[in-house]
Parts: sequence; C-alpha cells; structure tokens
Amino acid sequence: MKIGLCMIVKNESHIVHESLGCTLPLIDTYCIVDTGSTDNTIEKIKTFYSEKGIDGEVHERPWKNFGHNRSEALKLCDNKMDYILMIDADDLMGFPPNGRQILQDILAKEKPNGANIIIRHGTELEYWRCQIFKANDDWKYVGVLHEYPSNSKPNSRQVQLPKTFWMESRRLGGRNLTGDKLKKDIEVLLKGIDDEPNNERYIFYLAQSYRDSGDFKNALKYYKKRFQMRRWEEEAWHSAMRVGEAYLALKNPLKFEYWMQRAFEFRPCRAEPLYKLTEYFRVHGPFHKAYSYLEAGRKVPPTTDSLFVEQFPYNGGFDYEASILDYYIHTDKRIGLRDSIKYLLRNNANIQTVISNLKFYVSAISSQLKKLTIPKVFGDDFYPSAVSVIDYPFANSRFVNYKIYPDGSYKHPNGGPVITRNAYLNLETGECVSPMADPAFPFQSDIQGIEDLRAYKRGDAVYFTATSYQQFIEGQICIVHGRYNTETYTLEDCVGIQSPTKQSCEKNWVNIEGTNQFIYGWSPLRVGQIIQNRFIYSIENTTPPLFQLFRGSSPVIDWNSKKIALVHFVDHNGSRKYYHCFVELSDTYVPTRVSLPFFFRENKIEYCVSIRKFEDTIVCYTSLEDADPHEVHIRFSDIEWMAI
Repeated sequence: MKIGLCMIVKNESHIVHESLGCTLPLIDTYCIVDTGSTDNTIEKIKTFYSEKGIDGEVHERPWKNFGHNRSEALKLCDNKMDYILMIDADDLMGFPPNGRQILQDILAKEKPNGANIIIRHGTELEYWRCQIFKANDDWKYVGVLHEYPSNSKPNSRQVQLPKTFWMESRRLGGRNLTGDKLKKDIEVLLKGIDDEPNNERYIFYLAQSYRDSGDFKNALKYYKKRFQMRRWEEEAWHSAMRVGEAYLALKNPLKFEYWMQRAFEFRPCRAEPLYKLTEYFRVHGPFHKAYSYLEAGRKVPPTTDSLFVEQFPYNGGFDYEASILDYYIHTDKRIGLRDSIKYLLRNNANIQTVISNLKFYVSAISSQLKKLTIPKVFGDDFYPSAVSVIDYPFANSRFVNYKIYPDGSYKHPNGGPVITRNAYLNLETGECVSPMADPAFPFQSDIQGIEDLRAYKRGDAVYFTATSYQQFIEGQICIVHGRYNTETYTLEDCVGIQSPTKQSCEKNWVNIEGTNQFIYGWSPLRVGQIIQNRFIYSIENTTPPLFQLFRGSSPVIDWNSKKIALVHFVDHNGSRKYYHCFVELSDTYVPTRVSLPFFFRENKIEYCVSIRKFEDTIVCYTSLEDADPHEVHIRFSDIEWMAI
C-alpha cells in the first residue's frame, strides 16, 4: 500500500522541514502544491526528499481560496498513491515507533474512505479531524476558509486512528507571520457570508476571528447568530459557551453565568461550562456557588464529542478546583487532602499550587514517638541525625557538624567545611559500639563525609549506599556503594556510581530488602542493580504524575505479600516542608496504593532513611532539621490509603 503526503504551501521555508521530517516514516511519495511562494520553499521540499531518496511532485498553482486549492491538491494525488496524508506545513505529527505498520494494517483491514486523527492545540484542547483520504475517491474541501473535507459517495466511511497518532496545530506558517491574518480572515468570511448568508460554518468562524482579534462585541453578534441556527449541535453548543466567555470579557458576569448555564442545558454531555463557572466563582466567590457547580461538573462523564474538547475538565480539573475549595467548604481536612492527591494522581498541571496548599490539609500521622538516646560520639560539635537500622537493635547513625536554624540557614563552627561522620550504635542500650572509619576520598571537597548512609544486609554481610559530595566522582554528587564492616568498623570497597541518566546529582536510591536490587527513581519507577561502578536498571514502570515528586526514602520491606516503601517530597515555597507517603507495590513493582501524605512530628525538614516491620506496626527512624532522631511506631491500620 502506497501512502503519500499532500500539502499546500506558501512561503514556508522557515518551518516546512519539520512537517516533512515528522511524517517521513509513514509515506512513500508526495504531492505538494505551492500557491505562490517568494522564498525557497519549493527548493527545500525537493532537496529534502531527494536526500531521502523519495520520489514525488511539487506543483505550482495560483491561489484562489483554501477550499479550492486543497481540493485541487487532493485531485493531483489521484493515481499516484492509495491513501493521501494531508498536513499543514507548520504542523507536527506524532505516532508510535511502529506507526507505519499500524497505519498500514488499519487501512488494509478497514479499507476506509478516510481516517480521523486527534488534533491538539496546546496541552488541553483536542478534537478529531479527517486527515487521511482514499485516493481516486472524489474527496474535496468545502469552504473558502476553515474548510472541511467532504465525500459525496454513498456509504462513505471513516475510521478513527488510535490516540497514539496525533497532529499538533502550531500556527507558525507563513500566513501567521504577516501580522494581518485575522483581518484578512474576517474580510474573506464576510465576503463568504455575502455570497452564502446561511452558511453556519462561515458565521461560526467569523465569530471566532472577531474573538481572537479582541472584538468581543462583534464576536457576540455572530456567536449568537450561529447558536440560533442550531444544525450541527456541537458547533451550536460551542457558540453558546463562547457567548458566555465574551460577556465575561466585557465584564458582565451575570450574562456570563446565564449563557454558561444555557450552554450546559443545551448539551449536558459537555462539562466545560460548569468548569468555567466553578473556576470563576472559586476566584470571585461565593465559594458555595462554585462548589455547587463543581459537584454538578464531577457527574459529567468524559465526552464523546469531537469539536474543541477541552481536556482539563475531564482529566482532573474539578479535583483541582476541589483541592482549593475544600478549605473553605469542609471542616474535615482529609477531604481536601484526598482531593489534592486524587488530582495529583491524574494531572501534573498546577502542581506547585497544589503542593503549596497541602500545608492547610496535612497533619501528623497517628503514632507513638520515642526519642532515641544517642551519645555524643564525636564531641559537642557533632549532632546525631539520620539513623539506618542494620539488624535491630544495631544501626548506623549519621553525625553532622551543623544546625539548621528556623529561617532555614545552616550554621557550623568557624565557617569550616560541612562534615558528616558515621557511628555503629546499639539503639536499645544507647551505646556506641564504634565510630566508623571513613574511606580514603579520591577528591577534596568543602562538604565532607559519607552522607545519608542506608545500610542493608545481603547474606551475612552488610553493605550500604550513601551520598558523596564530589569526593568520589569529581564535580558530581554521586551515590557511593560499599561494605559496612561491623568487625573492623570501616566503610570498605567504596565506589562512586556513575549516574545511569547522566545527572550531576544523585541521591535517595533505596535497597529492596533481601535482594541486591534498588529503586533508582519513581517516575518512571526504575529497578536495577549496581554492577561495579554502574547502575543497570532492568524494570521500568510508568507511574502517575504524583510520583514525579517522590524521593527515597527507605528500603523496601515485605508486608503480607506486598512490598512497602516510604517516600518523601518537598514543598520549596518558603521554608522547606517535607511530606511523606507510603507506597504499596506489587511483585513486579507496579504501584497499587499510595497513602495520604503526612508528617511525623512537625511540618519541617523531616528525613527518614530506614523503616522496619514490628508486629502490626511500621517503625520509622526520623530526624528533624537534620537532628533529634526519633523512633516512630505507626500501626498499619492507621495508614489511610488511596488506590492507584
């Protein structure tokens, strides 16, 4: 089967290589019509395909209008290909790596007259449009502007390509660079309406052009006219909604609300008017009115409409609004927390706003706290910090020579280097078994020592991962792997591990209990092994947007046929605030549940590098502001989960 590319172009030399390049894997030939370029567009097209070894044609034809010239281009494709792929010169196309085979299989099996593909405007607006046409099939475009394809054959049938095929409308072509596009469009459409007064498509796009040019009074006039004409309900509905938006732009909120209600009543399968009302009253009040529209909007399922579908209302938009409104509507903080996490599990837009608002909802988890008694192993200038349990009651404790002050600043003696030391402790007796001797460091640094050591057992031996600031790999913050020798009290065989993703800063790799595997990161969730000085990951699972925030924290432990890990994420707005979540994983490391975020003691810099199972509790070892380590017992039944 032969698929060819078809375009009409004019002065597209600055951008045409992108549309040619992105469609190249799908096509076998091309038929392109130039309508009067004064630059080297034609030369660029011919040179591009010559270098790729693809034969085709470039025709030159005078410009008349979009409907005429696109129809002419389609006709020129007849007898040269089996199917025609139409794209604008400034648009992009995306598809899977095996997209050519998928497309060939669909067309061969279905033998459609045409195929629809998702058109994207930015990240939120999508609609379907026919962009692939059977050749020799009497296809033509109708309309002088904002033209649409038409096939007069009886029983003409179109299929929808998978959503992994898409085109992005970018508005970067030559027509958009002249500065008078909207003015010319309005002139063309007014002339079209003079010739065809009842052409609803011309009326709709004239309203659109007036809106885009900022002339909301004329936009109102033609949107209302288009709504009154009805016929294609999706376009009529869109016109009603745009009437409401135009009234809002003209500072008439009462008519904005009226027309948004009218739009929803006209087409209750579309949630966008309810979302716009929710957003407006969330910003301007009253909040109870915003919440009533929110509750109605949440009941609307994803639409099957094809015209100008705004994705956000159907993909967590109402949850986002709830994450703010819950504070004003509900006294139970957990409602706002659940809505916030529900949103972050679906969408990563506005993520910093949601994280910043968590301080209004997150509270300390129900637990029993026990302050750890740890001696001053390295003198009065060193403070115990992160604790990593090796084989309870034996553990490693980090000691640091600085304090974190309430304003977030770090203070340490005499302005010297920041130093970390480690010691082997008995947590039950509160005694130091021995300080741990540092390894030899290949490079010098003002931040010294083995930081955030996480110990783990493999057989009878104890190993660790930790962080080193430029002391093992020059110029990089890297993970160090080595042996934790509990007989000689030394950190041995220490190796700086090269970043598998070429990052200059690596932290928070966590061991999977009882194995030599580690979780490298959470978005995607990557599991692998350390082999010599490299990390090789063998598992990669896609995770929800929330997981891009997650770091560390603790080794993964087994719990009743599931795997449990503790992670943290940070709100950097103002003074840093650490939040923690438990994550439940399947045997294949697919996340199945995540807990509601919490803090252990205070909503500050809390850190935990170690957890263990004890009867029906998870025991966490936490530090606060890099000091004051505690043992925290959390009953598993007190953890509030959300399914993924």
